[in-house]
Amino acid sequence: MSTPARSDTPSLAIVVREWARTDGLVWVFVFKTVLAALLSLMIAMRLELPQPRTAMTTVFIVMLPQSGMVIAKSFYRLCGTLVGLVATLALVALFAQQRILFLSAMALWIGFCTAGAARNRNFKSYGFVLAGYTAALIGIPAAQHPDGALISAMTRAAEVTLGIICSGFVSALLLPQYAGEQMEKSIDDRFSKFLDYVTRSLAGKTSRTDSETAISSFVADIVGFESARSVAVFENPDTTPGFHPLNATLIIGSIGVGGNFRPRSQRVKSYRRRRCARRRMLRAMLAIESVPRWASLGIHRDHTRVPR
Repeated sequence: MSTPARSDTPSLAIVVREWARTDGLVWVFVFKTVLAALLSLMIAMRLELPQPRTAMTTVFIVMLPQSGMVIAKSFYRLCGTLVGLVATLALVALFAQQRILFLSAMALWIGFCTAGAARNRNFKSYGFVLAGYTAALIGIPAAQHPDGALISAMTRAAEVTLGIICSGFVSALLLPQYAGEQMEKSIDDRFSKFLDYVTRSLAGKTSRTDSETAISSFVADIVGFESARSVAVFENPDTTPGFHPLNATLIIGSIGVGGNFRPRSQRVKSYRRRRCARRRMLRAMLAIESVPRWASLGIHRDHTRVPR
């Protein structure tokens, strides 16, 4: 009897699972965005707001794949909008009849917000941007009709708040995705890459170019991880924001081993200093292996804060 030939074609279940992990997530995000936008537009028209498209535009702006990113961006957008509207009302109340003073004060406010946006990172910078251009967007037309400034500010706040509520509601309840899960995967990948780099460095199998590339990659990963952790704090309040000491261990340890990272004229050639560098690297390895993966998120398994 002849045995049936095995087919190399993957089964339907495998294809479906692969699609759900890749393109399926994109289509889910598109569906959630359109649903939240139509919901905000319907409610805004039902409430007879002056510009329902502002609520729908807010949904398209703040809607992101992960729930934590939606909440973080919505929080800073709302704060920036409210601060900008308060600044608008103050400028209109003080300089409505003095165009030069009004425009000068508006320019100073926009300059302050620009400096704040340049000083901060991530969504904090976005909040300063919102505070600046909201004041210009509402304040300049309101200066020509001061009696309608308060109504314009209130309707703008209502439309933005409606879009934020709709986007957060849909993102959190309909197939939510969490930044914490992505952080755990990035921790595993980063630790494995770092330990592989340590092994190759101690064995003398890395060149100067390899060390520079690896350390640059570590620094980029750390910056991205800190950005993700600043978003995850909105999903889980027990996640501590800020720069984690483990990241400093990664940087110091990697630079300690990567003697090739330094210019040739400044390399350490003494045997004693090379031994110190290797001991620092071994301490970094022990520190990494002694800290569980979940501890780098800033929380214990019982969801209590890790003591600093």
